[in-house]
Amino acid sequence: MTGELKPGVCPLFYPMATDDKAGAMARLLARGVETVDFWRLRHPVLPAGVFPEVDRLRERVLELPVHQDLSPADTEHVASCVRELLR
Repeated sequence: MTGELKPGVCPLFYPMATDDKAGAMARLLARGVETVDFWRLRHPVLPAGVFPEVDRLRERVLELPVHQDLSPADTEHVASCVRELLR
């Protein structure tokens, strides 16, 4: 395996872990970067606590846009906003 995606495959999101997900999402949105709280809703038959490591990821992981509709300039903007957030 080379680590490269097959032609035509494009990820929709890039996951990013943060200790303040809501704050990070708000700060990025203020800079024009729309993130997604993809894991916000859990499956109704799976209560909290069954998989505590997954619960923790739900609290910390947000998804950054990396899809094919982003231009190189858009991608650089997302990256610079994330770098600024991490400082």
